[in-house]
Amino acid sequence: LSNYCRGFAIPLQGKSGKIWGAALIGHGGEHTMGVGTKVPIYISVGHDMSLQQAVQICAGVSKTRIPEPIRQADLLGREW
Repeated sequence: LSNYCRGFAIPLQGKSGKIWGAALIGHGGEHTMGVGTKVPIYISVGHDMSLQQAVQICAGVSKTRIPEPIRQADLLGREW
């Protein structure tokens, strides 16, 4: 998916057959098996963005277990 993401995305499909989002598994840092984290990130479609684009962006910013923008906001918030 990206240089940082060795995982995969699983589509989340409702009973009607509609795809509501995806679960990104194996994203981010090294896990003991070299696959990344087992805890999924749940992704939904954004404004003027396809699910595939949203998954690619999320995978691209997941250098660690937590997506980088969220990690940076958390680190900044801890300084206050």
